[in-house]
Amino acid sequence: MKRYFTLIELLVVIAIIAIIAAMLLPALNRARDKAHAVKCLNNIRQVNASIMSYANDYHGYRPALYDGNDKIYWGKRLVDNHYLPERQIGSSQRHILLCPKTQTNDPSSVYNRSYGMMARAPYLKSMEVPQSGVYYQITQSLFPSEDIMIGDSLRSTDQVQIYAVYKESSLSTGELHLRHSNRVNIGFYDGHAAALGFAEIGALKSYRLPQPIGSRYYALDENNRELFAAYY
Repeated sequence: MKRYFTLIELLVVIAIIAIIAAMLLPALNRARDKAHAVKCLNNIRQVNASIMSYANDYHGYRPALYDGNDKIYWGKRLVDNHYLPERQIGSSQRHILLCPKTQTNDPSSVYNRSYGMMARAPYLKSMEVPQSGVYYQITQSLFPSEDIMIGDSLRSTDQVQIYAVYKESSLSTGELHLRHSNRVNIGFYDGHAAALGFAEIGALKSYRLPQPIGSRYYALDENNRELFAAYY
């Protein structure tokens, strides 16, 4: 003889399922976020290595942030010159220049929504080409293992990952973004990559080099609040 659940029994079952789901959800979210952080760090490591390969072929100079003549962002320069693979439009695989935790996956905006390259390095030898941008010679870095090349980035005005990171708070183009459990994945001038917390960022020697008076170095935490590493 068939036995049918009563309404009360169904409600109890639903409640139990809801409780189990509520208990599992935080763990699932943590596992997903950890997977995103690991994938992102691997992306950063590969992209940073491609910049180093480019520099080895171009007398130690990294790509310019943006070439105004050719309308090319630094990531596109690496792809066009075969230092990075290109994802075909419509591919289900996310582009290596994009953090897995960011929202942008539009093929037409990959390069200006890429990881952020540190925009300025005034203490390095540089070559400025009219309308084509500034090329910094990264082999002249004083602290290659502590000098930031690229990292997780965010433009606070519209909450998108952006191709350039500025240290100065007066510039809103892009900032380092501590999006992975309040850590930011960073690639350095010596080729290695690491996940750093806010205090570790502020302790980097490159952050203590002389800078224009009045500039402030900062980053954004997971809630996009400004964090100040140092004052000048």
